[in-house]
Amino acid sequence: MVRYFRRWWVDEEGKKRIARIVKEANAARETARATIREPDLLDARLAEIKERQVLLTKKARRWSKKTTIIFKDLAGDVHRLEGFTDDRVTQSFCTNLEHLIDRASCGEALDADLVRWVQKLPAETRKLLAEVHLLDAGRAAGARALVDQVEEFRAALVAKGATAAHAQLTANRAKAVVEGCGFKGYADVSPAKVLSYLAGIRSEHFAGGRKRKGVGLQSSNWYLQAVKGFCKWMIRERRATDNPIAHLEGFNVRVDRRHDRRALTLDECRRLIGTTQKSGKTILQMAGSERSLLYRFALETGLRWNELRTLKCGNFTLAGDAPTVTVEAAYSKHRREDRQPLRRETAALLADYLAGSDARAPAFGMGSACNKAVRMIQADRLAARTAWLREALPDVDELKRRAKTDFLRYKDAAGRVMDFHALRHTFITNLCAAGVHPKVAQALARHSTISLTMDRYTHLSVDRAADGLMALPSLDAPKAEAAEIRKTGTDDVALVKAPAPAGTTARFLQRDRIFTAISGHSGTQNGDSERELETSGIGAKTLENPRVSTRSELEAAPGFEPGMTVLQTVAFIHLATPPRADRTAE
Repeated sequence: MVRYFRRWWVDEEGKKRIARIVKEANAARETARATIREPDLLDARLAEIKERQVLLTKKARRWSKKTTIIFKDLAGDVHRLEGFTDDRVTQSFCTNLEHLIDRASCGEALDADLVRWVQKLPAETRKLLAEVHLLDAGRAAGARALVDQVEEFRAALVAKGATAAHAQLTANRAKAVVEGCGFKGYADVSPAKVLSYLAGIRSEHFAGGRKRKGVGLQSSNWYLQAVKGFCKWMIRERRATDNPIAHLEGFNVRVDRRHDRRALTLDECRRLIGTTQKSGKTILQMAGSERSLLYRFALETGLRWNELRTLKCGNFTLAGDAPTVTVEAAYSKHRREDRQPLRRETAALLADYLAGSDARAPAFGMGSACNKAVRMIQADRLAARTAWLREALPDVDELKRRAKTDFLRYKDAAGRVMDFHALRHTFITNLCAAGVHPKVAQALARHSTISLTMDRYTHLSVDRAADGLMALPSLDAPKAEAAEIRKTGTDDVALVKAPAPAGTTARFLQRDRIFTAISGHSGTQNGDSERELETSGIGAKTLENPRVSTRSELEAAPGFEPGMTVLQTVAFIHLATPPRADRTAE
């Protein structure tokens, strides 16, 4: 049973008034005892003084603004909770508390309405309900401040297998959204506030006392992904039942690319490797020859910086016809052990480089921070470009021409950059340009989806696109076939009426007379052979006479030698016969 009531309370002024009332009442009692001798009258006077004291004391007290709620747990123990100032709110609270007690006594799960009510309870109230076994520990933990729970989210990511750096970065992004939106509890999470915060960080804003440029759409999506992951973790831990921002989607990052990488050309790769090989400068405790081998190894395997720095000498299998390198699952991005094949030439160079090294020693003496990779490759890139420009001297025009090109430039005309991860882009692009099957390229790139390999990491130039277009079969007919088509009269000459060649009219008049002598009727329907032949364009390839192509065919068709009168007669009859309607339609 759950009930509530209001208590009396006395402020400081009321306490002073009560003290005066008590003092006055005591003085009145002493006076009554001193002046009244009759016992009955004295008792009546003392009762009157007491009644007046009680009445004045009640007037000095006030009702408490908040109610007090009393309920019994499953064991029958009585507990008290501080209520609310509004009686209607208190009554609603008592009703939901009764439903919660009923559900807990029956062991039934909470419905959606009751779960939302529990999520909105104060932390102290949820803690008390969990202590009396009306709520489980997960529900009670969800009542704590979200900022404190983000730290537990980070610890959960590390326990799940994420690296400490990745877990901290994800937690920092989720914490930034929670603090930026002003979320105190999980019930405060609002999709509108999250979208408003993301819009704010994408625009120019002041942070740390200075004006900062807004982040790109990709970074905005990472913040959204972090806070959505935090909400999913809250549901898995039974600290929440629904994800209010699950329907929010990321933006199309293609319309706002801030750091697009490019693929190096073959000349750029060779120049970078060759110049670094000759460099006498030591960067990150790596000599020029070691950095040159590192660049070549990265260009031929596509391994990431973090994977390269964690390689041990024992991860290489360089003997035999199929040399490989193994990336341990703890350092692979998708947490699986990867075995990458190596080219034999590079394997021979690695064998000489790693000869005599301990199997547990790092293969390359590089640092762990990613910004160190940026400084290293930018120094070697600048040295290679400078050497390439100096080769143009003393030709000043050639030097100016080279200076305007994007050869080994950090950012090209399209805004794409060249950093260490661009070597991985180059590796995948070279695979596709060499005609490697897309699934093989995806396997070598160790990507989860083919779209990531083809869309993000493959960069095709205009020249390569033109080469692909030229690989299409030609639609022009071969020369021998074209000659045969012209010979049979089915070439693509326009079907128009043309003037008859010289001598054609006389020959067809002779053919018409022969036809008349054999068949008994004229070869023309109106009898006016000369006028019709002259105006009909016989001798040209027309719809009325499609079998006649050239003058040479009319004058001396093959097989019509002189003396073959019968064959010539039959042939002329055949030439004079108009085509059938069904063949014309065909």
